[in-house]
Amino acid sequence: MGLFDWFEPDPPVRCLKCKTGTVHGWQEKHSEHGLFLWRQGIAAPVDQPIDEECKIEEEKRAARRLPQGDDLAIYYGDCDQCGTTFPYRLRLNFSGDTWTGFQESDDVRFADEIESGWLQCPKCLDAQHLGAGHWMVVCPHCRILLMKRDSATKQIAEQAGAQNP
Repeated sequence: MGLFDWFEPDPPVRCLKCKTGTVHGWQEKHSEHGLFLWRQGIAAPVDQPIDEECKIEEEKRAARRLPQGDDLAIYYGDCDQCGTTFPYRLRLNFSGDTWTGFQESDDVRFADEIESGWLQCPKCLDAQHLGAGHWMVVCPHCRILLMKRDSATKQIAEQAGAQNP
């Protein structure tokens, strides 16, 4: 078993299978791993959940940052209700040195909320219903994970569209 870090998305990811559980235990191996716990929106690790005698000093931990050049993606999260492992890798997006969200990839795409609780797949244009508290859903036709755009990702997309008409 190699070293890795744990990650906590904020808001949490809900289970795609049972629709009631929350996915926990996200992992990533990268060049600076050290069994740290990273929380979305916070630059430094929030904890190092290992035996006390093995932890680095709190001041050193507070100075640590995720290596942005490593193309980081979290995976292996499991549902706390049904135990299902989340089937997609979620690539991290940064603002400065802080993990702030996720990026698109071949099988993960941002989708517009065409009306409350409905995401439109950008590939097939079908609408998929989000469950209560969910911000991700799988398009059954395209087999891609659709993520609801938040205000920050909408602004980035609009700026990119203005630069590339």
